Amino acid sequence: MKKLITCFILLLMISTSFSQGFVKKGKQWNILEEMNFGPTLTTIYRIGDDTTVNDLNYKKVWYCQDSSFSDAALFGLIREENERIFFVDNNSNSEHLLYDFNIETGDTVHVFSLPYQGDCEVELVCISIDTVNYFDIPRKVWSFASYDSEVWIEGIGNANGLFQNRYYECLIDVYYELLCSYDGDSLIYQNPDGYPCYINTVGIKEVTDKTPVKIFPNPVPRGYNIRLTSSVTIKSVTVYTVGGKELRPMTNFNNTNITIETSGLPKGMYVLMIGLADDSMVMEKLIVY
Repeated sequence: MKKLITCFILLLMISTSFSQGFVKKGKQWNILEEMNFGPTLTTIYRIGDDTTVNDLNYKKVWYCQDSSFSDAALFGLIREENERIFFVDNNSNSEHLLYDFNIETGDTVHVFSLPYQGDCEVELVCISIDTVNYFDIPRKVWSFASYDSEVWIEGIGNANGLFQNRYYECLIDVYYELLCSYDGDSLIYQNPDGYPCYINTVGIKEVTDKTPVKIFPNPVPRGYNIRLTSSVTIKSVTVYTVGGKELRPMTNFNNTNITIETSGLPKGMYVLMIGLADDSMVMEKLIVY
């Protein structure tokens, strides 16, 4: 009888772990982004307050690359229905399936990946389902056919990152890995390789209140201008592709407020290397849609 009760409690814990909610205010994902030519940074996504669109209830998703999350921007909207997760890109009115936690071994699912790369849909084939403890909480783990380890973790999402489903089919020369995930103040996942929860490239100063560089708008519609503002004089800006190709070096600014054209830049993600008058370099990501 005692064994039966123990088994029942374990099954109850497993069956209710998802019911704790994937889409909750305060949930956070810290995702490592490593460019092929060297720079490494961490993007943080955090779920915020409720909003309603077309009679559907969503929560706002905010993102930032500052560890203090002091300069966050709206990234999109997310909602949960019957263990399926849906996402609306901030630059689009289209809703996409991000996760389906109902799938079984052998099932095929088509899901969204990397919103800033357009409507990138990828196919995943589930090859096994297991249960693993994360911080003493049992969570289901779905493994998918892939040349590399591609897994979903119940309540956490893809081990590569919240939006990184088979990301290499949508974008080359950028590598992603989920560093940590939080539920409010509680750490619910940490990378098994022992990485810290926040990594920034050595030699590139993190954007802080002391030397802020702000880009607006970002993401930006293709062909529109962007404005860079800083409390430290901006001397130069160089635009790179994520593959490391230099596209547009711009020097001799000597101003704290500058405007840059995006005409000629195809849709996608770019890296801005910004040189400041104090001889520091700041790296920022720019998304053109």
